Amino acid sequence: MKFILTSYIKLQLEMRMKPEMRQELVPALYAIFDTTSVEGRKGVSDGLDASGRSVFGTLWREYVKFGKWKGA
Repeated sequence: MKFILTSYIKLQLEMRMKPEMRQELVPALYAIFDTTSVEGRKGVSDGLDASGRSVFGTLWREYVKFGKWKGA
């Protein structure tokens, strides 16, 4: 999962993705965050440059705000 997340982030920096395509990928990204441990997320972050960490941070904040299951 770390490889997929890292690849997605790097591709976000290298190319422009249509908004509708990104919207279709959001559930998969949230599923990756659901299954990635804190150590795994730290490993992804550590392997990125400053631009990549910025994208990662944005993805994480969106996940916490909109995608993280909070239980009920």
